[in-house]
Amino acid sequence: MSRPAESKPPAGRCSSAWRCRKWTCSHCGPIRAGDEFRKFKGNLTAYGGRIMLVAVTAPGADVLPWEGDLVERRAAWAWNRTASRRFARLLKAAQVVGDRHVRRRGWRGQFPRIVARAWAPQKRGVWHVHLALPAESEIERVWSRTVVQFIYAAQRREATLPAAERQTLLELEYRFGIVTRGFYGWGFVDRKAARRLGHVRGELGALRAAKYLAANVARYLGDNVVGGASGQALPGRSVRSHVSVRLTRTTGVTLRNLRRVRFLHVCLRQGLALPEWPDELLEVVWRLLTAGEAVAVRGP
Repeated sequence: MSRPAESKPPAGRCSSAWRCRKWTCSHCGPIRAGDEFRKFKGNLTAYGGRIMLVAVTAPGADVLPWEGDLVERRAAWAWNRTASRRFARLLKAAQVVGDRHVRRRGWRGQFPRIVARAWAPQKRGVWHVHLALPAESEIERVWSRTVVQFIYAAQRREATLPAAERQTLLELEYRFGIVTRGFYGWGFVDRKAARRLGHVRGELGALRAAKYLAANVARYLGDNVVGGASGQALPGRSVRSHVSVRLTRTTGVTLRNLRRVRFLHVCLRQGLALPEWPDELLEVVWRLLTAGEAVAVRGP
């Protein structure tokens, strides 16, 4: 779907002719929040199994010293800039360990994978991540527990290092791109969400988990999008959330398709020409428009 061929309005302006799609926009922000919720709800409902929710946060004040109500500006900037890369390494290593563990238990099928994840800024001005892990079958539960245990063990191992050494390793990666093997620079593993929401199955569980994830993605809209009072958006992340492609390939519930749904709705309501999309794409968008739900599927 293409936008009208016209120049962009001045910074901070948003009109019916050109939408900025920014979280900070009073018009686009709530729409994006609603799309995030529907994306999570549609795909988690399609998954149809029990969900385990876990949050992974930044290290404490010994590594990220505070300055007033926020992490010291320079330390927060350096940590946020490399947070995405470091978490990707942590998650990859955790999944490899989980795969090996279930393989040793005799599993020969497709390995489980994380259902969804959502990034959100904490009030102190640094990122944290929420993971929705599969927990329906015995293999999924074993795999997910192994992933969480690996992340927890990494945090405990790094906590034994002097704070100055951990700060140096973070600074080396930020300034020079030097990666220290086995060091990820993340902090605590919060399992409270898993205890609160992770034991409900089916559509009700998906609805609760979707609300939880979407609320964290869109928690700091408007003036609070910065995750504090610094007046600047947090660096290091442009995409706030992700859902397993094993689900989205079947359901079609993606942010891009949800934008297409709104566009098609406007075309039908105002009697405009229908967009020239491929038949298979139009079928998916039409289903999402009329049914509002994803088709049933089991994965990841």
